[in-house]
Amino acid sequence: MPRDAFEQFQAALRRESKKLIADCAELLHVSPQELQKEVQEKLKNSPVQIALLETEEHPGCLAFIKESTFAHRCRNSCVTNTTFCHKHQTSRISVNTHNARSLTRLAQKDDLPPLWLDRSTGIVYNVKQQAVGSFDASLGYLKMYVIQE
Repeated sequence: MPRDAFEQFQAALRRESKKLIADCAELLHVSPQELQKEVQEKLKNSPVQIALLETEEHPGCLAFIKESTFAHRCRNSCVTNTTFCHKHQTSRISVNTHNARSLTRLAQKDDLPPLWLDRSTGIVYNVKQQAVGSFDASLGYLKMYVIQE
């Protein structure tokens, strides 16, 4: 889990636990501060520990997923000390990447279908691997072709 996400989760957990302790203190007719101290003392001796492992940024699961005529990396979080997520530990599809184009999925817009960009040529492809447009990276301009069938 990335550090930022873990820190946000930890802060939310602390905030909610303080609310819970205050509610419990009210029900038990005790001081919330005293109950908070008591809970903290008990947690210090708890056998459950959560550790944040500092690792280099990992691209996620390296298994391929086939989507229509495209295959792309899964990129879900990996199981510790592996390069695959829990779904791809034992089975994954084989993909020949020798002659494959390197495509980047473009951000999804409501009015557009899923699109992929070949950054080396600027050509934009649809899920059927048809060239449907071009992208000018210097201007950030997407030009779509009109395809008549």
